[in-house]
Amino acid sequence: MTWEAVTTLGFRGEALPSIGSVSRLRIVSRAAGAEHGAEVSADGGALTPVRPAAHPLGTTIEVRDLFFNVPARRKFVRSDATELTHIARLVERLVLSRFDVSFRLRHGTRVLLDAPAVNGAGAELTRLEGVLGGDFPAAAVAVRHAAGPVMLSGWAGLPTRARAQPDQQFWFVNGRSVRDRLLMNAVRLAYRDVLYHGRHAAYVLYLTLDPKLVDVNAHPAKLEVRFRDSRQIHDFAFRAVERALADTKPDLGRRLGRLGRSGARRRRRGARRARDEPAALSAHARSVGDRRLGARRGGAAGGGGRGTSPRHGARATARRLHPRAESRGTRSGWTCMRRTSGVLYEKFKAERASGTPASQYYCWNP
Repeated sequence: MTWEAVTTLGFRGEALPSIGSVSRLRIVSRAAGAEHGAEVSADGGALTPVRPAAHPLGTTIEVRDLFFNVPARRKFVRSDATELTHIARLVERLVLSRFDVSFRLRHGTRVLLDAPAVNGAGAELTRLEGVLGGDFPAAAVAVRHAAGPVMLSGWAGLPTRARAQPDQQFWFVNGRSVRDRLLMNAVRLAYRDVLYHGRHAAYVLYLTLDPKLVDVNAHPAKLEVRFRDSRQIHDFAFRAVERALADTKPDLGRRLGRLGRSGARRRRRGARRARDEPAALSAHARSVGDRRLGARRGGAAGGGGRGTSPRHGARATARRLHPRAESRGTRSGWTCMRRTSGVLYEKFKAERASGTPASQYYCWNP
């Protein structure tokens, strides 16, 4: 048996004594069929003799007062909230990697995560709810694709459940949690046609393949792996996720139809506004305009100048409204136009005469 055939996560041999040398470590374990368990402790590296202890089936490892005897290292430890976040993220990855193992995370007297062992596809979704939220199962599609010795399974979140941060993206290779850039890039390309820029999908994906085809010792923290045929694995993951998301892509014909219907609705609203404008307001605007234009025409007649033409008065008022405005005569009065918007000139004069604050309207063809 070669090391390539080892499928368990394993444990580095020097890690346990290293932890025991900078903390107060206690290990209690009971094997199947044993009458009682065994306990061993280490206080700052000082090991105690093994002694019998009462313990249920399994192993308990307690680490207390980390770096209590190494003040130089202790000052580099982050705040309790930050370290707790790192621990919670680690436990979440373990929860999603082994559905047949129970996990419980406590902080003081508060239980942060309780994930009992489950079996079955429906039960697995309940565990996903505890990590990714109760809305994830209903907003995700199942992914399952196999090609030879390689299989990809899991769940991919719908584009409508995209997030601002990539904090709910989980990859597992042969049961090992990884943050491999090759695999994450494959999923990102699969979402490129259905996801807005700057948004991140949520997914939980499991890649299973022959252990001989992947090297898990490529990264010191085992967060990245190296595939023997990385290009083929990338394309396989990309096609599998893209195929699962194929039904979530918007239909172009339906989108064009909706755009056409919305444009027709806007045109009908514009025509309805023009038709329903009160006739009294238009008549009042014309009467006020006639009086003011007549007075302006009479006053300008004695002194001459450009005031003799109603068009000049409209243009002057229009330019006071906006330097780039121009006036045009219509059947219902004078219209003050801008490049991007306009105001009905006679309506503006009527509102000023009545003391109502002037406002700007979108103009239409009278």
